[in-house]
Amino acid sequence: MEIAFDSVSLGVEKTSTWSHTCSGTNRLLIVAYYANDGSSPTYITYNSVSMTKLGVFGDDEIIQVWYLINPSTGANTVSITGIGIVGNIGVSLSYTGVLQTTPIDSYNSGVSDATNSVIVSDTVVQSNCWLIALCSSQYGSGTGSLNAGITSRKSSSWYVGTWLVDVEDSNGTVSTGSVSTTFTGDSLATHMLGVVLAITPYVQLVNGSFLPFFM
Repeated sequence: MEIAFDSVSLGVEKTSTWSHTCSGTNRLLIVAYYANDGSSPTYITYNSVSMTKLGVFGDDEIIQVWYLINPSTGANTVSITGIGIVGNIGVSLSYTGVLQTTPIDSYNSGVSDATNSVIVSDTVVQSNCWLIALCSSQYGSGTGSLNAGITSRKSSSWYVGTWLVDVEDSNGTVSTGSVSTTFTGDSLATHMLGVVLAITPYVQLVNGSFLPFFM
């Protein structure tokens, strides 16, 4: 079974809940929390089920990534507990055809406080992974480019229009080994934060052995 994009939902700035709809099989839900005050949620749930925190990336301005294997289907509530009060926004993405034991193949991040561009490299281990790219840009627009091409899933300005959140993915498999993602903002951008993560395709049980779907 190949990975496929399911849906994306953007929360409202300074709001701790929003609705996201999951469908399909072998599902993975990812929630990215953006904050320009460095605040970090205590926990995030989907349909009252606790999500797993992958990591906190950045410094004063952060992107925090959480995920949930096999989330409930249908429209359910993403809920964030312990958010800051200055500026924050959340976005959720779901995918199908993802390995249900260890869905995250690899991840990395990068930040630039002085230029409008930052390069993030990640080492992809498993074959036929998809790459998800998350970007935060201050005072400008952020765009990402991947070696295998990129598809924008959601882009929106927030915090009185001075910050931009971008959510993108490869919309297809990427090669194993080092894959570089370049996040570039416009000429006004002064702070760029990028996070990339590779998600692993589902494996099927064939003759008593687990084999990747492409074998």
